[in-house]
Amino acid sequence: MLQLFYLITAGIFIFFVVSRPHLILRPSMWFALVMITRINFMAAFAGPELDEGFRQGFTLRMLTVLFPLGIFFWVLATPGLSRVSQDLANRCRYTPPSATLQKHSKQTTGMEKEYQIALVFLLVSATTIAMYLKTVPLMSTGLVTLFTDPINSTMAREESLKLVTSPLVRYSYLWHTVVLAPLLVGLAVQARLPIFSLRNLLRIGLVIILIVSVMLTGARAPGGRLFLLMGLIALLRMGLRRGTLTFIPGAAVAMVIAALISNLREGKIEGMDIMSLYGTVSTGIFNRVFETAYETGVWANHLAQDLGNFGIASIRPLAALFGVPFIDVANLSGLTFAHNPLATINATTCFLFAYQAAFGLVPGWLLSLGLVCALDLLLPLFLDLRGRLLTAFLAAFLMANMVLVGSNFTTALLSQGILPVALLAWLSGKFISTGEDQ
Repeated sequence: MLQLFYLITAGIFIFFVVSRPHLILRPSMWFALVMITRINFMAAFAGPELDEGFRQGFTLRMLTVLFPLGIFFWVLATPGLSRVSQDLANRCRYTPPSATLQKHSKQTTGMEKEYQIALVFLLVSATTIAMYLKTVPLMSTGLVTLFTDPINSTMAREESLKLVTSPLVRYSYLWHTVVLAPLLVGLAVQARLPIFSLRNLLRIGLVIILIVSVMLTGARAPGGRLFLLMGLIALLRMGLRRGTLTFIPGAAVAMVIAALISNLREGKIEGMDIMSLYGTVSTGIFNRVFETAYETGVWANHLAQDLGNFGIASIRPLAALFGVPFIDVANLSGLTFAHNPLATINATTCFLFAYQAAFGLVPGWLLSLGLVCALDLLLPLFLDLRGRLLTAFLAAFLMANMVLVGSNFTTALLSQGILPVALLAWLSGKFISTGEDQ
């Protein structure tokens, strides 16, 4: 029955998105598509051994498979937000000539303001990386350690971000990774320049530097996300049918990067070839992307079964607000169920599972549904943007929302960039529209 429900849900969403592709701009719909791909397949088809010792395994699976349907009914009930997504989608696929952006010869054109915004982002990113490298020397970063001392690369990755003592350095670098670098890459890949021009070479160099900059900790995901973002840019600019042909290669490159880093961590530098990368992708990376996303949810709720629901104590901001001792469920579940875990393991899971472990399977399900649907209310913040800037912001926004499949909601809102991207989009739009309205 679970498999049938999964196939019906997936079929509904595929038909709905193909017939109304602009709906992928709604964060709730985007999350539902990612969830169906990365979480729900495992919830429907994984063997019973995954639920060993967890008495509510079938209930958790069923609620997981049905979650996107709740989003589907929310989308049907809010046509106004769908019209906003339609307007944004239309503007992504049309970049007005710069001449039409200028209402008065003395005013700064929209294109010039775009360059000004990009320059500010670039300067802030450069300052952030300089601060980070002053705190974590280049030779001590997780990325360099992958090549110089792969055996200790896992610990170096922890020390390169999690164990950085300065909150300013830690969070500014994190926001560079999930906000500024994606926006800069999104703008750079949309520039139309002659292939063999110096400006094009500089653009390619900038993109490469940005990809390296987000991988300094040695983590697999950040660099791969930038390649996914490039594919998403093409999807937004060219439409669903043609853009998907670019998005799929972007996803493939992201998995290859993850496989490459995994092999480096295991010291397989000399013997690395195409077949070894394929083996890593088809086993370890595939498991990480499609199995672990649901498995960690079972771990969190299994722990709640044994210890009791965690309540607001498992949500750091609420625990701090109400003076309740924080319970790090991601660390506890990793230490309890993972094989040979590090003491600092962070078995983060989808916010849906985290809130079910906190408040119960059904209350957590309802709360999570309300929260993810509320993200659609952020779409109007993008309405003052246009052209390349709009596409870059929307792509970065969707990439930030994608993190929800493996992150707590409050963490994704702030640390993973959902609210920062939306706020920067609103400020950038106001900056552009103010000059045009004068």
